[in-house]
Amino acid sequence: MDTHNWQAEQSWRTAFRRLANHILDLEVERRKYAQEYAAGHGVRGTLEEIDRRLKRAREQLADLERERR
Repeated sequence: MDTHNWQAEQSWRTAFRRLANHILDLEVERRKYAQEYAAGHGVRGTLEEIDRRLKRAREQLADLERERR
């Protein structure tokens, strides 16, 4: 594998890893706020925002996977 391909592969792996970790962090945050919402705390807007961010991140991850093919 030449240097350019190796660098491109490393760049892709780094981007993929960062995005996957971001999704995991958002899922943890969402669970936390879902528990608060279930307990009667008014965090619905926060949950909706996290859901939007999760959707966007998952779409970006899917785009990244498609780019690789």
